[in-house]
Amino acid sequence: MVLSEIGGRCEARTNLRSPAAPDRQRPNHISFVPAEMRIWGYTDNIESVRELRLSFDRKSLGDCLGPDLDEGKAGTPELMFHNRRAVECARLLAAECDASDPSAGLYGEGLMIALLSACFQGRSRKEKSGLSASQLRLVLDYIHENLDASVSLIELARLVGLSSSQFARLFKASTGVSPHRYQLNTRIGKAQELLLLKGEGLSIVAAATGFADQSHFTRAFKRVSELHHASGVRIAPARGSDMKTSVG
Repeated sequence: MVLSEIGGRCEARTNLRSPAAPDRQRPNHISFVPAEMRIWGYTDNIESVRELRLSFDRKSLGDCLGPDLDEGKAGTPELMFHNRRAVECARLLAAECDASDPSAGLYGEGLMIALLSACFQGRSRKEKSGLSASQLRLVLDYIHENLDASVSLIELARLVGLSSSQFARLFKASTGVSPHRYQLNTRIGKAQELLLLKGEGLSIVAAATGFADQSHFTRAFKRVSELHHASGVRIAPARGSDMKTSVG
């Protein structure tokens, strides 16, 4: 996924001497190249190019998207196509890779699933509006009980027998927020309880709520507080397995 080209242009070609069609020679093009396919990289007066490369096997794509996967798209190489949603996700994912204190894994996984869905998802299908009450409780309890651990989308999806993309979509339909945002708000709510009600120190609070260190927790707390202040939303301190969070 080409995020930027400076001073010229670049192309992916199956034949070095055969340029891409004019309608494909636009910025931010994407190429899907199976492992057995040979391609050429061509540049014309380029000074620099910034790109995001994703490597994955066919099985992992099926595991991520499940019934959402379009088998035709996943089995057909395509060079220099365009998809605005995929590029937006790629920019966010690249920024996360460059960040000095990357967010929890759920955020990066969520971006990855959204990106792959944009490229390989089939037609939208009618489905239930969200997780069942028992599925939602199982997932929320698991998140609450593992606030200090790294939890993956695949992990949460397997709890309720869904693919990662299905789970992320149904979870948001049920809660109004992504799994990452719910986890982050829950961690901040628990941190407020430890700070305000139990008087714990920042380093202890950071470790107990899954942040890398005290400075990581402080930055995350500030960002979430600013977002909620702007939207007029308050996070209530967590109360055991009944803790609730809300976002704007």
